[in-house]
Amino acid sequence: MKILKIEYLIRAGRFGESQEFEEIIDDVEKAILSVTWPPESSSFILYPEKKANGVVPIKKNCMEYLQQQDWKLEHPMPIASRKKPGKIDAVKKLEDDRFFAVEWETGNISSSHRALNKIAVGLLDGILAGGILILPQGGCTGS
Repeated sequence: MKILKIEYLIRAGRFGESQEFEEIIDDVEKAILSVTWPPESSSFILYPEKKANGVVPIKKNCMEYLQQQDWKLEHPMPIASRKKPGKIDAVKKLEDDRFFAVEWETGNISSSHRALNKIAVGLLDGILAGGILILPQGGCTGS
């Protein structure tokens, strides 16, 4: 899989300029580039059939790569002040004991909103220092 565009919604403060942040970006970029489909392939080709390209198998290599780099997968956010927002696909614990989050979505706009909401709640509660939402080319659909 290749990276076509990186869009920073907010990049403020010292953390966004730190070596720790640069290492996170490097981890995530390499994780995305590790994604192949079908699994035995060295490239990324979607099948033009309904239900032939599941989310879990497609993001598998990405998540496995992050896990090898000391990221925790399916991590529940420890937020006491609000309704539990659900697990984050991957988090990396930072030097200051906060986390950095990665969420992977495949195009459903509702899922993307939920993912960004989880990241926003984590930022507001001081649990997260930042987060990344990985989306397919073309953005989200209303399906």
